[in-house]
Amino acid sequence: MALAAISAATLVLFSVFPTLDIWVSRQFLSEAGFALNTAPALVTIRATIRLSVLAVGLFSLAMLALSLRHPAPLGTPRRVWGAIVLLYLLGPALLVNGLLKELWGRARPADTTPFGGDATFTPPYVVTDQCATNCSFVSGEAAGATALAISLAWMARPLPSRLRLPVATLGVTVAVLAATLRVIKGRHFLSDVILAALFVGTLAAAIACLMRLDRRR
Repeated sequence: MALAAISAATLVLFSVFPTLDIWVSRQFLSEAGFALNTAPALVTIRATIRLSVLAVGLFSLAMLALSLRHPAPLGTPRRVWGAIVLLYLLGPALLVNGLLKELWGRARPADTTPFGGDATFTPPYVVTDQCATNCSFVSGEAAGATALAISLAWMARPLPSRLRLPVATLGVTVAVLAATLRVIKGRHFLSDVILAALFVGTLAAAIACLMRLDRRR
C-alpha cells in the first residue's frame, strides 16, 4: 500500500510540474540531438542489461520447472521461483509492454516538439494518440531491470547473510543504470522510468504477500 501511495504521489508530482520531464531530458540534449543514444559503450551496457534481464527470467522458469521434482532447487522454495516468473509475466510482459506501452500513446522524448520532433509532449497521466505502438509510458527496460533486482533479492534469501546485501545491491545498481540510460538516450522521460519501477515494485509486494514469501521453513 505504501508503494501504491508513492506511485500516486509521483503521478501528482508530474501533473503539478509537467515540465520537470522536459527539463531533465534537456540536460542530455546537444546540437546533434541525444548524441549519447549511439555511444558504443552505452549501447554495450544496455545490451548486457537486457540480456541479464532475459537470463534471470529464463533461469527462474527453468528452476520452477525443476521444482516439480525438487521442492527447493538451489535452496530456494518453489513458491519463490513461481513468484519471480509471475512477476516477470504480470509486470514487464503484461502490464508494461502489453498494456501501457501499447495503449497510453505517450511519445518518446526525442520524438516530441521540445526536442525537435513532431509529436506533442504530454504529461504521464494523459492518455493520448501521439504514439501508435511501443510508446514511452512506461519504460519496459526499467520495468524489466526492476523485476531483475527484486528477483535477485528473493533468490539471495537462502544465501549467507554476508552475501545477501551484495547480491541485492547488484540488482539495484543494474535497475538504476538501466533507468538512467533510457533517460540520457532520449528514449524515455524521467517519469517513465520512475513509474515503471514503482509499478513493478508494487506488483512484487502484492505477489510476495499473496504467495507468503515471508514464511520461514
